[in-house]
Amino acid sequence: MVALGNALLSPFEILGSLERATRRYRAELTGMAAQDPRRPAARKALAQVLFERHQSTQDETAYLEAAGIARELAAEDALDARLIARWGHAVAGRIQQTALGMTPGAGEPHAGGIAALTANEVVSTLLAEDAPGALEGLEEGRALLLSGAFNTRGELDALRAADPGLAAEFTALREEALAALNPGQEASPGEQDRFRERMARCAELVERIKALPGFARFLLPLPLGIAELRPAAAEGPVVAINVHASRCDALALCADGVVPIPLPGLSAADLVAQAGAFETAVGTLTSCPGGFLAEQAQHTVRDTLAWLWEVLAEPVLTRLGFTVTPAEGRDWPRLWWSPTGPLNFLPLHAAGKGAGESVLDRVVSSYTPTLRALLRARSRPAPARRTALAVAMPQTPGQTPLPATVREATALAGRFAGPAPLIGAEATAAAVRAALPGVTIAHFACHASSDPEDVSAARLLLHDGPLDVTEISELDLGSAELAYLSACATARGSLRHANEAVHLASACQLAGYPQVVATLWEVEDEVAATVAAEFHRAVAAQRGRLDGATALHTAVRRVRAAAPERPGSWAAYLHAGA
Repeated sequence: MVALGNALLSPFEILGSLERATRRYRAELTGMAAQDPRRPAARKALAQVLFERHQSTQDETAYLEAAGIARELAAEDALDARLIARWGHAVAGRIQQTALGMTPGAGEPHAGGIAALTANEVVSTLLAEDAPGALEGLEEGRALLLSGAFNTRGELDALRAADPGLAAEFTALREEALAALNPGQEASPGEQDRFRERMARCAELVERIKALPGFARFLLPLPLGIAELRPAAAEGPVVAINVHASRCDALALCADGVVPIPLPGLSAADLVAQAGAFETAVGTLTSCPGGFLAEQAQHTVRDTLAWLWEVLAEPVLTRLGFTVTPAEGRDWPRLWWSPTGPLNFLPLHAAGKGAGESVLDRVVSSYTPTLRALLRARSRPAPARRTALAVAMPQTPGQTPLPATVREATALAGRFAGPAPLIGAEATAAAVRAALPGVTIAHFACHASSDPEDVSAARLLLHDGPLDVTEISELDLGSAELAYLSACATARGSLRHANEAVHLASACQLAGYPQVVATLWEVEDEVAATVAAEFHRAVAAQRGRLDGATALHTAVRRVRAAAPERPGSWAAYLHAGA
């Protein structure tokens, strides 16, 4: 059922529906008097959706709040069988986790349940000197919703090729599932009957699909061992980082095996403090771009990059042999970062203390939420012909003007074949959705919005309204090559779901883009135009497979050379994917 849910609903829809329902029931309760007869039902609905959120994401805070409401209702003799069942299921899961040697959420920043259990298991496996087993465990335990969506998207792509009719039935089931999605609401007898009928049809449909050659394990992918994961390191090491209250380690998957790299200078508590100070600093750069506060914020950003270098990046690069800047004309080594928790909000690719002592001076960096995601990105075929679409919003109601976005769009159109740029009033959500399947490169130069507490709130702001993460993730772009998100904080996810890495960039990856350029925080209009121009100039000169990571690395290094003391203006850019 979990796999089927991932096939029918994207992680953005699952998490978004839970967040919206939570807000709705909180708002209802806020507006009710203490003696309002509707209040018990609203409290039950809130507890239900919080228990559902705990089940989906192992959010310990959600469990504690739901259990508190349930206890209050029990004292009032107002519990019902449905809420008792939800509560019991959550308690049983937590008991099982405790029996496995963990206290949910204890000592783990922004982590509870599966995330904390995974961190514990990695530590135990490393103590047993089994680095490959530790990496396998970390791969299985992180970004579960996103990994499930990648897996099932691949399965459904294969089904469409094998039997379009059965695939169409799945599409119809998806629409029914979306229509019935209403977390926390108690189903009526009729709705319960329809749910049972839908599940019976699902079971029958899955059996028919499993009867097809090669589909015996439809939606049930086998866990991947090191032998299956190793091809992910074919072009350079993939470095996963495990953060635990007792110790932190990097696990580098290399072509010849797994290299464990202890990180004694990194602690979970320091990481939380540094990430918090860093988030405050980049927020200040957005709200106060000039003056004393901005200078102080730039100082904090520099300090954070130096700290990341000392406790994480430099030990990793040294252990892997990346100790010097490649000579002029030589190929740069590649490296993929796969962080967890609060590390997802920090620019590992830009860590450093100065010239020569920085990641930007040693390797070309990319990011991947999981090894599976990287393998899937590598499997995408290169298009026969490169085409591009530019979308620009120089004026957006309620937002600061972005006049340089027009320069971004016209410069891109001059370098690649493709449709005319969609600028201003032409950049409607419908026009963008219609144009994307016909191009290999999509460049968005516009405002974006996000909410650190709500993954469903991430969206690109277009002329007639937003294009949100769910709409993007639902796209099926078989010829896609690269999405360039020249907008604010497009690689920053929700604090509540830090281990899931769900944001605008990963939505583009799920839609089919094997490479994405995005930002961790708000970027300046003129800097954005400069980086974009340098990037697309480099890409236009490439032959064969598009190498977005090297193009971005070159562009950012050039911008850094002009303003090395202002990393807040250039360190936000990152490359994700193959």
